[in-house]
Amino acid sequence: MKHWIIEDSCGEPVRIEWNGQATFNLQSRIYGEWTDYHCFTCYGINDDATALSFALEIYANEENRGTENYNLITPIIYTSDWKA
Repeated sequence: MKHWIIEDSCGEPVRIEWNGQATFNLQSRIYGEWTDYHCFTCYGINDDATALSFALEIYANEENRGTENYNLITPIIYTSDWKA
């Protein structure tokens, strides 16, 4: 598992978790434990930099929608022409 910690618009930590293959989780701290609030799948990502870039774009879309504390699995296909 790979993890990156970023801050949300309120300054709270958000952890991005990637299993190194296709599954991502966005997590927040609840009672001291990292808890998934959004899960998504993206096939074809092979390196950390691409994974983080893709996850940050998904995160930005979720934060802009104002969604929080729900689970959703959205299959996404990554292609070489995808641009961050």
